[in-house]
Amino acid sequence: MLKDVRPINLGKIKDFLTDDCLHRLSLNRDTINPPSSNWTEEQCRYDYGLWLLGDILRDLNRDWASAYITGPEHTWKNRESEPNPLVMEALNIDRVEEERQLNLALTTFSSGQRFAFDKITTIIDNNVKPNTFFLQGPAGTGKTFLYKTLCNKYRWEGKVVLCVASSGIAALLLPKGRTSHSLFIIPINSNEETQCRITGNSDLAGLLRRTLIIWDEVTLQSSHDFAATTDDRNVFREYIYPQDQLSAGDVSIFNDQAILTSQNDEGTSFNNTIAELRPTESHEYFAQDKVQNEEARHISDYPAEFLHTHGGSGLPLGGLTLQVGMPVMLLRNLYPKVGLYNGTRLIITRLFDHGVRERVTSTCPALHGREQYIHRIVMTTDENMYFTLSRRQLPLRPCFSMVINKSQGQTLQRVGVDLSTPVFSHGQLYVALSRVTDIDNQILIK
Repeated sequence: MLKDVRPINLGKIKDFLTDDCLHRLSLNRDTINPPSSNWTEEQCRYDYGLWLLGDILRDLNRDWASAYITGPEHTWKNRESEPNPLVMEALNIDRVEEERQLNLALTTFSSGQRFAFDKITTIIDNNVKPNTFFLQGPAGTGKTFLYKTLCNKYRWEGKVVLCVASSGIAALLLPKGRTSHSLFIIPINSNEETQCRITGNSDLAGLLRRTLIIWDEVTLQSSHDFAATTDDRNVFREYIYPQDQLSAGDVSIFNDQAILTSQNDEGTSFNNTIAELRPTESHEYFAQDKVQNEEARHISDYPAEFLHTHGGSGLPLGGLTLQVGMPVMLLRNLYPKVGLYNGTRLIITRLFDHGVRERVTSTCPALHGREQYIHRIVMTTDENMYFTLSRRQLPLRPCFSMVINKSQGQTLQRVGVDLSTPVFSHGQLYVALSRVTDIDNQILIK
């Protein structure tokens, strides 16, 4: 409903958006933090409405700053203390009954069922990786009975177990069973590009992170459905940039490792994801764009937001989000004598309103570690576009991930190569696979 509303116009519809907020406050008065006693009803209504809007932004992986909205003045609830309702529902079970059924099942297991049960539980209890199991057997051999017993064990221990199946009929045979489409929010018409519509900060994501999942009849599921639930890109990214290192703010890991992609769009996606995982404030630099050639002058009538989305591989982004400690790549030859040439990797050390200070990371000892100030410059698109775009922006691009061609001449300790989009030549593949010093520290995804 709000996707076409500009933040600056939010105040014009605030009465409509918050017409039930006073009623909600009265219903939740036992669970909220009351504001100052001198607040009027109108202040409470609008501020609580903003607080609820924040919940929607969280589900979209956004915050107030990125949405260009001024947040609420009052902290109505301590969100970190709020229980996840989906987890609470999953744990709302009779643990005494679960223990009784577990003990009964263990006395009636066949040797094959007992072997599988012991193997699975030992690996899970000891947190051994990988911990994915495929159970196969003819009809009537007791697979569903084994699934139920695993549910009994871990639910009795107070852990979350979710059972899904490819069809509703199969799901009915499992304890609290659901279809995979329902639980994982898999689109009905899926393809190789399909991803589950689960946002990282949602209650469902929190539930799945602490869950044992039993998926019955998984081989009857479309391969696209199954692939949609297994985000290989996150596993791939975690290998190159482990979450604990990103959270610790260790910028040294950016000197000698990178993700290589065949296209800029894929690299931008990785860069945005990794930047969001770093506990560092961001600063956004917006470009000033102009159309130069007369025959395409009508394009200048388009808003700046439209022009920001255009530009070739040699131009920086129209909206450039940077962080202290972020690795970036220089896109122009500024001062080769001190190492500032096209393709130089840098680490940002300080952000200013109109520029940044950065440290050079170079294999040349004479250049490595030098700090330089970089400001906005004017750049133009190449002749392959149907109009000439002049962009005044910092000549930088985040390079947690970079295109393969830009990696030429780089020597890295750990490399991830994303081949989900095929390379266009053997030479490009050779460049990608020859950047790492030790082949054991290289990972590929297709």
